[in-house]
Formats: sequence, C-alpha cells, structure tokens
Amino acid sequence: MSYSHYFRVANQNLHELYGSRADLNKCIEWYRSSREYQESCHIALRCEDILLLSKDTIFQMIREDEDYLSRVNQFLKFTSESETPPTRRSRSDPSRTIQAAKMLGIFPTREPDALYHWIIDRRDLTDSEKKQFEEKIVQNINILEVLVNVLSKTFEPGLLLTFPNVGTVMTQQKSQFYYRGESAYYGSSKPGLYREHGKKAPDDMAHFVGWIKINEACSFLDKFDAVRQWSGSAVNYIALVQHYGIPTMMMDVTSDLKTALFFACCKYGKDRKWHPLESQDFAEKDSRKHIADLGGDSRYGILYRSPMELTDFKWALADDTAGMNIITPVGYQPFMRCSSQHGYMLLVNSPKYDMLKDASFSKYRFRLNADLCQWIYEEMDCGDKIYPHKDVPDMEQHMEMIKNSRQVSKQAFDLVMEKYRLTNAQKEMCKRELTKYGCTVVDGEIEHITANWLRKINKKYGIEEAVKRTNEQPKLSPMLQFVANTSVKKGADGDYELGGQ
Repeated sequence: MSYSHYFRVANQNLHELYGSRADLNKCIEWYRSSREYQESCHIALRCEDILLLSKDTIFQMIREDEDYLSRVNQFLKFTSESETPPTRRSRSDPSRTIQAAKMLGIFPTREPDALYHWIIDRRDLTDSEKKQFEEKIVQNINILEVLVNVLSKTFEPGLLLTFPNVGTVMTQQKSQFYYRGESAYYGSSKPGLYREHGKKAPDDMAHFVGWIKINEACSFLDKFDAVRQWSGSAVNYIALVQHYGIPTMMMDVTSDLKTALFFACCKYGKDRKWHPLESQDFAEKDSRKHIADLGGDSRYGILYRSPMELTDFKWALADDTAGMNIITPVGYQPFMRCSSQHGYMLLVNSPKYDMLKDASFSKYRFRLNADLCQWIYEEMDCGDKIYPHKDVPDMEQHMEMIKNSRQVSKQAFDLVMEKYRLTNAQKEMCKRELTKYGCTVVDGEIEHITANWLRKINKKYGIEEAVKRTNEQPKLSPMLQFVANTSVKKGADGDYELGGQ
C-alpha cells in the first residue's frame, strides 16, 4: 500500500469529523501564524538572517526530540497491547480508541504532548465547538477508529510502504521533524551534483558527467550479493551511492537531531575517520579557506528543521508531485549506513534548488565551540553510531575510485543517453565533448574492484548478514479496516461505552 494512500484516507476522515478545520491549507496557515514559525528564519540570504541558538537551547531541542520519541514508543505500546484487531477492540471498549486519538492529537481536546500538532486547525476553537465535535465523534466512532488505525501505522517501523520515485521502503521509526546539519554557513545549500566548487558553479557538462558517474556507481552496487539478493524492500541505489560518496541530485536529511548535530560539529579527515571540529576550524569567519571562497562563514554550524507531519501530508495529498521537492525515507537497505543515520532523502526538482531559500525548512545557526563538538562526537561513539564499523568494508574507497576516474563505461554512458533521448549523432557529439572534458567512454566493464576482493566481501557481508543487521522484521502494510456506523455514549464514570449501531 502506498504511503500517500494512508494520508489520503486520514485526511478524508478528518474532514468527515472536523470539516474545513481539517483543510490542509488552513492547517499550514495556522502553523505559519504560530510563534514557533514566526520566531525562526525561513529564507536566509545572509548568515546574519538566521536565528542564533545558544548551547542551552540546543540541548533543550535534544531533550524535546528524545521526549517525542519516547511518546511514540508509549503510543505504539498502547496500541499493540491487545492482539484483538483494533476494530473489534473499539466495539467492546470505545474509550480505548478515544484515548489513542488523544495521544495522537486528533480529539477536540488536544493534549499538550500529543504526537500530531498541526493537522487540525484549532485557531479560535471555542468550548462550544469542541463539545459539538466531540458529540459528532461519539456518534461516529467508526470514523475515529479508522483514523487511529491509519495514523498509527505511519509510526510503525518495519512497515512496507510504497513511495514515489523510490518504490517499496521498509520504514524506520518516525520522528517529529526532518533535520539537516552543516558544519558551516556555506552561502547556499544544494545537492552535491549541483554544488559550487570555489567560485565556479557546475556547468552542463559537469552535470552530464555526474549523471554518468551515478549510473556507474549504481551498476557497481549490483556486484554485491547483499544488493542483488535483497528482497525485503526496494534497493534505493541513489541513496546508497550518495551515502558512500557519489554526488547526486538528492540531499540527505534525517529524523534524528543528534545525527544532524554530528554533521554540523564534526569533519571527515584524510585518515578516513571522523573528528570533532577544533578551534582552528571556526575561530574566525575565514578559518576554513574553502568555505571563505564560497562566501561562507566558518564560525557557525547550521541546522535545518521541517515539521514532518505537514511536510508528509502536503506531498501525499498532492494530485501531481512532478514539480515538488519530496522527502522520502531511505529505510533499511542492504548496507547499514543509511539506516544508522535515520536517513531520508530530499529529491529536488531543479539544479537551482537551495535549502537556505526553502521556506518549508526553519534555519538555525549556533556558534561552534570545542566542548559542544567534542560532546556530540563522543555521544555518537566517535562516529560509529552513524558510520558503523561493521558495515560493508571499503565501499567508500571504491566509490571514490568511480568518482575520480577519467574513464566511464559505455553501459553507464548509454543509460544517460536514454534518459536524454538523444539521437546517434548527438551521442557521438557527446562522446567528443566528453573527451575534451577529460573523460573517455570505454567498451566493456571498468574494474573498480578485484574479483578476489569482491569474493572476500561477499563472503564476509552477504545477504544473511545484511538482513540480520536491520534489527527489524518487515511487515506488510495491512488492509484498512472499516466498521459499521457505531455510536458511543459517555458513562457515569466518564468513560465511553457502546451506544448502538
């Protein structure tokens, strides 16, 4: 079942209960009028435009993030305590459904620690309206039951759901926000394929070569048994090659704040290890020359944050996603790095995209300091939590060979030619231009790994090892269950009980 279908069913039933207060555009308006939105930066033209966070505020954000995940786990425990199907449970104990609705945040009297905040427009909601909505709900408990059933599934890890562009994904646990962390203000925030290097922006030929390298790297992945034999979900080739070093048209985001902070506070050294940033890296605006060359500022780490519930509803309810920048989960994959980083991918629709100018993300900056950088470095086990040392060995080195090679295979070249639908004459012209650019198209396969080393990796890290390390059993997305129109009444003790059908 598609992820979009879950949200469409949820939105339809929210409309049944709350009418126009469940209109997504109104909910977005409400969020944008909130203090949370108004006090943060959404379009950053300069570093100074971005809200400056204190160290204490960052730790408060971490506590809030962890508290939210704790509430998610409590909710999942609550909804799974009985093996009785939820629809039958609601017939015998409707107060359980209502309690789950309160935990989700879809009951008229919203709890302050509910999991959803913005999917019902509560502006100027009077006590009289709350009472009317509650009466409507108790007369149509079946609709609330469907809502609880549908929305609870979006929080379950290991669920097999279909997403646009990436296919079937085995999901990881959901969080409150999407995050991204960067270790400096770079002046822009773009996918690697479209990123500037120094003062030079990539030209069309650089994009063209980049696409060939992406195809070369994706084909290379198929040499590994864990990839070829992976059947739990679709292999997300683009996400895998991106996470192991190939610039692509996607941007990494995460559902975990500490992961984002790690990337904002640490650097990858020439020794192929992660290290915390040190005072010489951020003492002055131009402490790191490559950042200064971009017009950036080395003194600040940058955090991006977008509310997951509104972002997901927005694209899931869209009739046409062709012009949208869509965030989809990477989920569990044959290699561990993606899931260890709680990885999601932002698929951008234009080389001109810049996250600093994407209003769906709030931007925050914080003054880098050695203590904070050292703390997050140690908190993430010196990088092992998100770059697990038991992962498939040497993958990054092989991807680096592909990225730096001045040769490309005819197979990868032809795949890109198919994408652009070029004629044979145009293909030959492209080959000549590639030669001028310093790249040669060669027949046959380019060896990026020796046969002996490939055998050793497949023996050490085969499909059994890959599946074992997901730590999650895939669950088929269930059929949505609809029950007959059922009403409830409030008992003398304040609990709800069946009133009739």
